[in-house]
Amino acid sequence: AVGQRADKTNFSSDHLAEDIATSTIDLDAAREEHGSRFVTEYLQSQAPGVDNRFIENFARHTGGHPLFVVELAEHLRNHGDIQQHNGSWRARPDLDWAYVPKKIETILAEQLQGLDDELLDILQAGSVEGDQFSVEVIAASLEMSPLKVARVLSRRGPKNLVTAVGNRPLGQGRVTLFRFAHSLARHHIYATIPPVERVFLHRVVATQLETLAGEQVGSIAAQLAYQFEQAETRDKAGHYYELAAAMATATCSLTEAITHLGRALTLRRDVLDQMRLKRQLARLEMMVGQIQASAELYTEATVLAEQAGAAELPEILADQAYALVRINDFESALQAARRAETLARADQNQLGLLSALQTLAQIKSKRGDHQQALDHQTETIALAEVLENDNLIAISLSQLGWYLKELGRYDQAKDALQRSLDIQNGGQPNYSQLAITHNALADLYISREDYPQARQHLTLAIACWRKFDRNSDVAIGLGSLANLANRQGLYAEGLDYARQAYEEDIQVLGNDHPDLAFSLSCEGESLIGLGDYDGAIASLSRAYELRKSHKAPPGNTAWSAWLLGRALVESGTGTARGRQLVDHARLTLSGLGASAQSEVAEIDNWLASHPP
Repeated sequence: AVGQRADKTNFSSDHLAEDIATSTIDLDAAREEHGSRFVTEYLQSQAPGVDNRFIENFARHTGGHPLFVVELAEHLRNHGDIQQHNGSWRARPDLDWAYVPKKIETILAEQLQGLDDELLDILQAGSVEGDQFSVEVIAASLEMSPLKVARVLSRRGPKNLVTAVGNRPLGQGRVTLFRFAHSLARHHIYATIPPVERVFLHRVVATQLETLAGEQVGSIAAQLAYQFEQAETRDKAGHYYELAAAMATATCSLTEAITHLGRALTLRRDVLDQMRLKRQLARLEMMVGQIQASAELYTEATVLAEQAGAAELPEILADQAYALVRINDFESALQAARRAETLARADQNQLGLLSALQTLAQIKSKRGDHQQALDHQTETIALAEVLENDNLIAISLSQLGWYLKELGRYDQAKDALQRSLDIQNGGQPNYSQLAITHNALADLYISREDYPQARQHLTLAIACWRKFDRNSDVAIGLGSLANLANRQGLYAEGLDYARQAYEEDIQVLGNDHPDLAFSLSCEGESLIGLGDYDGAIASLSRAYELRKSHKAPPGNTAWSAWLLGRALVESGTGTARGRQLVDHARLTLSGLGASAQSEVAEIDNWLASHPP
């Protein structure tokens, strides 16, 4: 300041004091206000492409402290916890946020040295509860009064370590909350607690939280599960992890639900419990697009069901068969589904029989035998009505409508799908099933060339799928919108939707999955319409190879072959191979009957306008 003001004749120490007094900045407040923005900007400059969830975790972990931000980012990069893939940075799924780098640990250790024993005891107990902790719970853990704990924290707790938050309802009362300025501080303080004392504190914290929550334990189920697990109380921990998974599923947080069920599975020893949890996990893995993992979990659940002689064996076999269909292993799927049907009929297990027949219908439809699929599905509706289960009736009607649509019986298909929709709208929303029904209606309207209605139902389907934090079916909806735009000649719009669909697929499925072929095929068709044949051939070649290598249903592979052949012929870059692909595609699609009638007609129209 003196150097900058030395040329001012009226400069004095009084002026300097006045300037300092009016320019004081509360660094703690400034960091809290601007920390998240700094973290975002810094990470985007150092590791472009990291997702928002990683940025949020990083900001919470460091509290936006510039030194901690720089040190932790450098540590994560140097140790491979964040890595670059195709130009974007991605965090490892098993990233351990509890680790505190040595340089930061040294700084935090120096901060703790100046604290009195009473304050340190309170902070240690708080670190057991979490980044945010309750005065009432900590007071009970340390046999102190809540008022004294609050006073010690408010009057002697350093702002750069702990701050007051306020209060929140818990059970029939309210609790007063404080939080650590950043997770790094909490983890460092937690590490200073002796292991035996740590287990004891977790047990006391868990019991106090459970008591305070009363009948509302579901609202803190994940917290209770963690506390009881650390307290080495396995049964209660497993129970609360399952409850936390149910709560997460109800709010469409599938990734969180999968994590909780995975923890519960490690704590359960009973064979039937493991069977049940693996089946639940398999269903959720299917929803987020991890089809191979889902199929493996269903196989493991089947083995456990056989060992235990479980009554649910037919249903699990049917689920396993559906997962095998999704990975295009039709022979194994058919064996599992037929075995499920045989067992269910022998045991007069109506729910198991319904599941088996529904899966058999899906297998038949995938292979192009829509009439046989319809016959199986008709029986499932009768069973669902006997069981008087509206959810099962709605699901069965949706599938029935799809098979009727594939057979060209559009009016009957519309009636079945609309009835399914009416049942669903009259009860608790099942967003996954609502999306499937809207998607089927959209496909029906596309077949009837009623594009406004198709767009409306596709938009509703995507909105339902987007309710979930992670869902592989969003890409299906976006791809269908691309397909719809292409049919209307809106190729630029179709290309935009197709590329959105591809990005969704890449994030959820990775870069070697047969479902990528749908968005790539839509992209290729859009590029043909825009006259970009080089781009179209690249996209369609990849789609065709993905479907061939993963043994996709013949109709799907044939459609990719037709589009690729068309692009090769129209571009003049591979006329002979292109015509061979088109002819082969037409032959395959013709063998699928009414379900591929419109596709065959499209190829015939093209052949008429592009004679050899």
